[in-house]
Parts: sequence; C-alpha cells; structure tokens
Amino acid sequence: MRILTLLTVAMLPTLLSAQKPDANTTALVSSLNGFAAALHGELAKTGNPTCGPASVSIALLMLLEGAAGPTQQEIAAALRLPETLRGEPLRAAAKDLLRLTVRADEDVTLTIVDDVWAQTGSPLLDPYANAVRDAFSAAVRQVDFDRQPDAARQQINEHVAKATRDRIRDLLQPDLITPDTRVVLTNAMWLKANWDESFSKAKDLPFLIGKEQVPVPAMARTDHFGFAEAPTHTLLRLRYLGADLAMDLVLPALGQGIEVAESALLGKAPELKSEHIALRLPKFTAKARHRLVPALQALGMRAAFDGVAADFSPINGKTSGPDKLVVSEVAHQAWIQVDETGTEAAAATAVVMKRAGAPAGQPRKVVFDREFAFAIRDLRTGLLLFVGRVTDPRDR
Repeated sequence: MRILTLLTVAMLPTLLSAQKPDANTTALVSSLNGFAAALHGELAKTGNPTCGPASVSIALLMLLEGAAGPTQQEIAAALRLPETLRGEPLRAAAKDLLRLTVRADEDVTLTIVDDVWAQTGSPLLDPYANAVRDAFSAAVRQVDFDRQPDAARQQINEHVAKATRDRIRDLLQPDLITPDTRVVLTNAMWLKANWDESFSKAKDLPFLIGKEQVPVPAMARTDHFGFAEAPTHTLLRLRYLGADLAMDLVLPALGQGIEVAESALLGKAPELKSEHIALRLPKFTAKARHRLVPALQALGMRAAFDGVAADFSPINGKTSGPDKLVVSEVAHQAWIQVDETGTEAAAATAVVMKRAGAPAGQPRKVVFDREFAFAIRDLRTGLLLFVGRVTDPRDR
C-alpha cells in the first residue's frame, strides 16, 4: 500500500480549490507538495514510505520560524520554499493554509493541533512564541525535561494520542527525551471522512503479494468515478461526502513497478473524465513509524542537526554556550484506514531539540564481563608502553 504515502499530498490541492487561496498560499502548497515528493523518495529507499507529509511540513515550518542564517536557509530549501515566502508572508500563508484545511462537519472532520513544549524555567523569546501562536495556533507549554524526562515524554505522547483519537501512540520513544532536551515541537493531524457513496462488502479479493495471490477483505461499488488511463497506469478518484476532498488511487499496469504509480500521483494533476466503473478495492490499514533525520539530511537539512553549525537563536536567544539548541531527532508516525464507509487517518510529528553540547540519546552500555585486552599508550608520541590481556581478574 505504498501509494497511500501520498494521501495528504493528493488532498492539499483539492482542499483549497473551493475557497480560492491567495497567491502566497498557493505557492506554499506547491512547495510543500514538492517537499512531500522528495521526502517520499528518500523514505522509499530504505523501506515503507507511508507518512503524513503535511504533518512533517507543518512541524518543520514551526522549526523554520526559530532558525537563523544557514540553518534557516537549509530548512527553507528542503521545504522547497521560494525566496518570496519568508517572514511575515510565510506566516500569513501558513495561517491561511491551516484555516482552509481544518474542517469539522457531519461528514468530514480534519483537525490539526500544534504545540511547543519548552523546558520549565527556560522561556522562549516572545517574538518566536507569538509567531507560532499566531501562524500555527500553537500552544506553548512547559514541562520539566531536566528532572522528569520520562514524565514529560509521556505527557507529550498522551497529548498527541488524544489529538489523533488514540491512533498515534508513543510518538516519542524512551530514548528520544533526555534531561538535555529543551524544546519539542509537535504537530498532530486527524481525519475522518465518509465517501460520497458507501461501498458494499464484497467477497475476498485475491491480492498479489510477492509471487503469491492471497485473499484479502474487499469492498465493491459500481458508480461514476473520475478516471484517467495511461499505458503505464490507471488512476481513479474517490470523493468524500460534503467536502472538496478526494483520494486518488493509482494502479500500475501489469509489468510496471510501483514507482510508476507514485510518479503519477506526484506529477502534474491529471485530467480526469467521468467513467462508469465497477470497482473492487481491498479494505486496508497502512501505517509506519519513522525517524527522519537521515532523510532530511539527504534533502539538504544538515546544519539543524550539527551542534556547531545549528542556529536556533530566535527560539531562546542562545548562539553558544550550554543552552544553544540543536535538533536531535524528528520522529513521525502515520496511520490510514480505508473501509466501506470512508477513511480515517492520523499523523504526528515531533521535532526534538536538545542542548547542543549534550550527548545524543541514552548512554550506550558496555560491560567488560569476559576476557579483554588493554594497552597503556603515551599520547604525546603514540608509543605503546604496556600491552596486556586480562583472562582472570582475580590474578594478583
């Protein structure tokens, strides 16, 4: 189900079309979809690329607001932002995008919850705190990473779980929050949408997994759907009820790889025609957990993770010293379920920031509990002074 990686990518243009966003908001959507395609490509290299790219993008936009110098430039470049989208124009576009995206009615609910978690007694600078409150409706919360790191981690995880209707649990694993953590930026998204017409339950569908066909639960519907066909693939659009919202599905032609389907979803929006189709579709749940630092580094975000080069002084005013900030991890989870009535999906992202001079994660355990060797060396010259082996420490 790798196609479902791009659920949010396909959603963004349709979310906005009815309400006519301004030029900056349209440019922001284009940029974030470009980032989503690039991120998907990196994740696909190492395994399951399912993700909620909009959640990652929003978290990184909050991080960008707190970056300066080359650190800011690299984050903006990774997000594919044009030079015209910086500062107040970017904040206004982000605010407009979130306003247009969030909705709550009988048939479609899409919620976005942003938060900044800061170390108690280490206040954020007012311009940064005010900016994330205004542009992202982010709540600024205080927790004690220093003395109660696991309690802080659990509080953040519980908050994210509540925001995603318990679909994203344990976003932050135990090793990600330490006494040196100072700031965590979180985004949580939850979608519940009903199809414009429900499907009926169908007989199990033989589904090719590897070289074997395996029966899977399926659903069926005969109706008019938006449709496009090419020699390499077939694209079909499923619309949701009461909203300008849809899911695009792409089936590669026989002999074609999944990359063809993904390329069709990531490319120029297709021209669809209405076709009367008898559709059979497997019911499915797609989910993934990621640590995104390698992928983001591959996309050009390097300074943010470098304790020397990172500059997040707009967040706490520190350009050096023990409280200078650096990103230690970007954790992400996504969960998508499709059945006869519609779709439920959730995604969450946490940008974890620690003191730049602090070690990353929990200490590695090394126990010398078996035979070992040793050497005494003159570090001025490199000369080995003593070399030995310990087979039985009881020997005196």
